[in-house]
Amino acid sequence: MNSEKYIELKELVLKDQPQLPSLLVEDYSKAQCRFTTAKFLIVLKKQKEALELLLTIDEKDMKEVEMWVWVLNEIGTCYQNENNGKGKALEYFKKADRIAFSSKKKFLYHGRGKYWVNVLYALQELKRKDELEEEIKIKIDLLYNQQDQYKYNSYLYEAYLFLAINEVDINMALEQLYKAMEFFPLKECGNEEKFKILWEKKEDSLVETFENILKLTHCHVCWDL
Repeated sequence: MNSEKYIELKELVLKDQPQLPSLLVEDYSKAQCRFTTAKFLIVLKKQKEALELLLTIDEKDMKEVEMWVWVLNEIGTCYQNENNGKGKALEYFKKADRIAFSSKKKFLYHGRGKYWVNVLYALQELKRKDELEEEIKIKIDLLYNQQDQYKYNSYLYEAYLFLAINEVDINMALEQLYKAMEFFPLKECGNEEKFKILWEKKEDSLVETFENILKLTHCHVCWDL
């Protein structure tokens, strides 16, 4: 990608996101600028251009492990949206998860499970059911008994949420959702009492309860893992 093409792309992003400070996308020589531009290009459905930018970023360009994981995840997202890119997407999602899971650094932007759950959806799209089930089992077995260390565990939250969303029996789906919420920071985001009230009245409408509980998670929270 040449500088003229980049100028065109960043102007496209700034036009769509007028509140975005131009300094965040101004300098092509900075990997962080290319990454920010790529993220917004994905939103604009400019997958090919976003991928081209993301592939110019190396691990050494990112000072924080979390940012490198994020880059790998976004590369996977671009491939996921290509007709023949599902396998390549899974490769990058798995790489992002391996690095995130092994890192001892604190992640500030997302729970690590947010990156891992993309592995699950990629396996689902590829119809690799046995591998998908094994992936979930491994994570749960590894982490379930670590509540004392990781009370708010994004891996376990995403694992049980995935099972809940993909369960056809609403009663079983609610059971899985309840398990997921045990690892979500409801108290910290002020929704603990709302959850209790919804759960106590769930028999009034099981489907509506499921949907309303999910709405309680639409907030930025801090994870222990």
